[in-house]
Amino acid sequence: MSTNLNGKVAFINGGSRGIGAASARRLARAGATVAIGYAADLLIDGGFAA
Repeated sequence: MSTNLNGKVAFINGGSRGIGAASARRLARAGATVAIGYAADLLIDGGFAA
């Protein structure tokens, strides 16, 4: 990725492994600030948190 992403923010959902993790690393190397989330953060007793 040759794009300069300094000053940009990327949110990657599902970024803890696999394609999401690779994307997060690549965006960070290009200069973006990266926030990583995954669905387990939202689950409470098998349903989504309110």
